[in-house]
Amino acid sequence: MRPINPDKPAKFSRNFAWTRKRQEAALLMADAALTRKQIEAKLRIPQRTLADWCLHPQFKQRVEELRDEIREELRSIHIAVLENRLKHLQHRHDLMMQIIAERAADQNMAHVPGGRTGLMVRDVKSVRPGDDAEMVELYEVDAALLRELRETEKQAAQELGQWEEKQSVRSVGHAVNTLPDWAISARVILRAPVPQSRDD
Repeated sequence: MRPINPDKPAKFSRNFAWTRKRQEAALLMADAALTRKQIEAKLRIPQRTLADWCLHPQFKQRVEELRDEIREELRSIHIAVLENRLKHLQHRHDLMMQIIAERAADQNMAHVPGGRTGLMVRDVKSVRPGDDAEMVELYEVDAALLRELRETEKQAAQELGQWEEKQSVRSVGHAVNTLPDWAISARVILRAPVPQSRDD
């Protein structure tokens, strides 16, 4: 946050002598991090002095001006941090999509069902113990990567205020599960019959 100049002249200062301590007191009041007693102790001013200043219209006006400046600074910082967070999320998302693209282009995955999607991962496991051990290749969907992609996209949507949790609701004594569109689509696809090849 850029430092706010406590010496900035207040309006109608002709009726209120703006000493250094009064300017600092106005800034501390606007910041609201200390109590009035703590401000008086910090500035080494007599008790009730600050209370008297707070009754003066010019002092109250200056406190409000400083509060507005602080709010504006905080808003600008929040926007900057939000943009940085979104930038990093986008970078991570791009890297994960690059992994998928490079896998899809790998010729070693061309013979694997789904290999061209870039979503399949290869694993090698032993299927028998001891001397009869045999190493076999296994291919499966990279659920961890998909989960991380989904979480990254979810966080980006939350940062932008575009995420809305869908809850199950009850209707006439039974639960109705309100699934998101992507889940409904996935369920339909998984239940769809596998098309059979035909010889024409």
